[in-house]
Amino acid sequence: MRREACTKRQGENYKEALGIKKEEAIYEKMMDAYEKAYEEKEDRYKEYMEAAEMAQAAYPEKSAFCSGDFPTVHSEKNDYANAFYFLDKAKKAGSKDKTFQKEYQKMLYSFKTLVWKLQQLLSPFQRLLQG
Repeated sequence: MRREACTKRQGENYKEALGIKKEEAIYEKMMDAYEKAYEEKEDRYKEYMEAAEMAQAAYPEKSAFCSGDFPTVHSEKNDYANAFYFLDKAKKAGSKDKTFQKEYQKMLYSFKTLVWKLQQLLSPFQRLLQG
């Protein structure tokens, strides 16, 4: 329990440090701390998301703030819309990292497949409503 509180506090300390000096390295350390805190205790997902939003707002083109384990975390939470939101935001900001591009394409494919499946499920009901 003590270690969990320590990891969470590290993230909070980095967040406070950003109030003094906004540097990419501090954002990276903050994201690492919140990711570890989330891994230790899954109810910290919201805090992890807030840290990610802060980091990506400051460095939208930085693919490290929305790739790697980030899409996996969203998938575990069935939060595909947020995963795609962060990836799409980085793409629009001009991120060109090859690993990021691969993850973006994978998420885009998953998202389009999900939409197609939903359309297939709803089409019989649409026909019933139309007449």
